[in-house]
This record gives sequence, C-alpha cells and structure tokens, in this order.
Amino acid sequence: MAKAERAPKGAKAAPAKAEPAAKKSQPTPVSRLQVKYKQDVAPGLIKEFKYKSPMQVPGLVKITVNMGVGESTTNSKAIDSAVEAVADP
Repeated sequence: MAKAERAPKGAKAAPAKAEPAAKKSQPTPVSRLQVKYKQDVAPGLIKEFKYKSPMQVPGLVKITVNMGVGESTTNSKAIDSAVEAVADP
C-alpha cells in the first residue's frame, strides 16, 4: 500500500469550500431623529463648544423609547393612543 502524500510542515491547507459571494445589502434607512441630530443639533454643538472638527461632536449610538401601557389590559384603545403618541413627530 502506498502512503498518502502530506503537505510540508508550515504549509497551509486549502479551504474545503469556497465562501459564497457576499450579497449586496440595501442601505439601512435613516431615522428622523438621526437626520434632525445631524442637521440641527450637531451644528449647534459645534458652535456652543467651539469644536474644530465635526468628528469631535458626540454621535448617537442607540435610541430607546420605553412607554408603559399597563392600562391596555382594561382599555384596548390605550395601545392605539400610545402608538400615535410615539409615532407622531
């Protein structure tokens, strides 16, 4: 029986499977708050704190809105009014 040939020490093995081509993803939509921050708040911060570069302005990472609607168990319209209050600009 013949021995199977081995790669020399230190040689990297070829990958077994080729990676699938990356899918082109759609850009994520920009929220109203992010647009307002970039157009109104950031320039105001640059003026107020006399930043020399726009990169010095603090950025938004995550916005979380929390609203308690405990009364929704007894009043089904409470959820509708809560959704309107959060979604209304």
